[in-house]
Amino acid sequence: MKPPYEPLQEREDELEEIYRVVLNYIKAMATSDLVLMENIFHPNATITGNFDGTVSVTKMVDGMLPFMKTLPPTTQHSPRFGGRVLNVVQKGLIASAAVEENQLMDTDFTTFFQLHKVDALWKITAKVTYAHPKK
Repeated sequence: MKPPYEPLQEREDELEEIYRVVLNYIKAMATSDLVLMENIFHPNATITGNFDGTVSVTKMVDGMLPFMKTLPPTTQHSPRFGGRVLNVVQKGLIASAAVEENQLMDTDFTTFFQLHKVDALWKITAKVTYAHPKK
């Protein structure tokens, strides 16, 4: 008897590609590369953040990109900025990744990304950020 569903083809072999997208986020942030930043995000990606207990929710194109355009290069406003990928998990055509960002505008962040494979490319569809309290 045929099952009532078609099994999802596993594609965990794409972890390296997903990792590269997340590394490109860190690179785009470090170099203030708005074109790269725009290319790795889905056009309808959502951005949420928890800053001192206040939650903000916006679309990437309405919030983060316009804000980045108002800033001087990251090398000027955050010369000690650094980031690293903590983990990447993939199941089929979706993935999740965690990133640690240090000293971005004098704040440390933990960020979680949700990614989807869209038109043969991995795109960030959601960014969820927690700003660690300043010490």
